[in-house]
Amino acid sequence: MEDKREMDVNPVRPVTASRNTEETTVLTAASVRAAIEAWQNETAPGEERTMVAARLLGCLENEECLIHIRAPVTTLPALFPPSLTVLALDGCSALRDISHLPAGLKSLSVVGCTSLETISIPLPDSISDLFICHCPALTRIEGELPPQLHRRVYVNGCTALNEAQRVFLSFPADVCGRQTLSTAELLADIRHFSANRHEYESEAERNFSQCGFIYGDLHGLNLSKVNMSHSDFRRANLTEVTLTHAAVKESDFTSATLTDAVLDFSNLDQSNFA
Repeated sequence: MEDKREMDVNPVRPVTASRNTEETTVLTAASVRAAIEAWQNETAPGEERTMVAARLLGCLENEECLIHIRAPVTTLPALFPPSLTVLALDGCSALRDISHLPAGLKSLSVVGCTSLETISIPLPDSISDLFICHCPALTRIEGELPPQLHRRVYVNGCTALNEAQRVFLSFPADVCGRQTLSTAELLADIRHFSANRHEYESEAERNFSQCGFIYGDLHGLNLSKVNMSHSDFRRANLTEVTLTHAAVKESDFTSATLTDAVLDFSNLDQSNFA
């Protein structure tokens, strides 16, 4: 397996030296473009890579730092735009292995990639944030995990991950809460929580306070006894949600849909329903 750190994917820098520097820069951009186009042309039957490739090429051209991929791709390109520092893979249900990552990656989010078995490339030394939610087939992450991941990590619902890495990446929800999660990560987590309620839940497991559920779909979830205070539910769908004995005080429900929601004995003090 080729080590990503050995590839020529250094960020494009202003030309300050010889003509050779300029030629190297052009070749770097050209090689990334060629890799993305080659990946697009290798589309498997029933797979759609055109829109993802177009987005990646746009990132290359505009030197963007973030890309969000939400498509049933089976692989990722061999090279990424060097400007990318944030990669979010959301619901890429056909992806079995992550064997390529941006060289300067700082934040990796992998949510609901249900077929993902391995991250077979070591995480870049630059990475500081790691969020992996509900990838039940994930068994291992290649290489040593950078120690700085202890500061910003959230791994949940990855039941097949080897024990050593699972312990290393364990998330202190009782200390950190879930307020740093993106909407996609948060929704994946709360749906998993609702589907796997048990008698011995801790307060940390039930803590979804100070979270942003704007436009989120919580339809039919069982959220009884959950702490969701100081949260944002603007324009969220809470149809048939169960919030009995829940703490939902000082939350914003502006334009939220609450049809047939069960709110008996909930603490809704100072919440906004305008």
